[in-house]
Amino acid sequence: MQIFEGELTITSKETVARETLKLRFSVKTQNTIPPSPHHTPSTSLSFLPGQFVSMKFGEKSWRSYSIASTPEEEFELIVRLVEGGVASEVFRQSKIGDTFPFKGPFGHFVLSDTPNAHLVFCATGTGIAPFRGMIKTEVQTQNPRPMTLLYGGRNRDDIAYLDEIDTWSEDLDIQLAFSRITESEQSELQAQHPHYHIHKGRITDLLNSPSTKGEPEGGALTEYYICGNGDMVMSVQEILEEQGIPKEQVFLERFN
Repeated sequence: MQIFEGELTITSKETVARETLKLRFSVKTQNTIPPSPHHTPSTSLSFLPGQFVSMKFGEKSWRSYSIASTPEEEFELIVRLVEGGVASEVFRQSKIGDTFPFKGPFGHFVLSDTPNAHLVFCATGTGIAPFRGMIKTEVQTQNPRPMTLLYGGRNRDDIAYLDEIDTWSEDLDIQLAFSRITESEQSELQAQHPHYHIHKGRITDLLNSPSTKGEPEGGALTEYYICGNGDMVMSVQEILEEQGIPKEQVFLERFN
């Protein structure tokens, strides 16, 4: 896929979880990498759901962010604000109209074309970003594959897109895990979101569930897509290895 360089300009900014922003941008591609004399600047960016862009902050600092939107939607990122982080402090103070140089798209963390595979997405925090685009794209295919989302945090404040997830696909199996939720909070959240399955624990505790392991009917494979902080990604990877899941069925994107 062609790599571009250009500018992203903030069109909206919203807090969607604890220390987490949802940012939408207008896009201007100025040229290709390497430069092409035939490129015409564009206001759209071609990418595959799951890929990321790198954005420039200051003179030398570049940071990478998974794209949360589909190619048909307004360009969207969700960003975790880290105290003292170069990009975080810029985004914290940012305003509508602020513009940032970018390069992209990059990455091979994209959906396979395995027929009938059961797709299991494992995420914490902003690791949900690439899965939003993947799920919304898969459901638009002629024969959408069965999908399960395992998404976790300490409590509901860590869950970006909490009120949106069930709109991505009518058939998405949504499993949310909270490590620090009380029984009353769990009951309240379950009542508010009857289409979700609310658990106390971590997403690693859900990996032994019959709905997220083994082979679907007809002998199709289960594929696992893992995205989030490094410790979670490694933990899920180790569990799948212990279960004998072949490496070819595991795809991962680890955030630093």
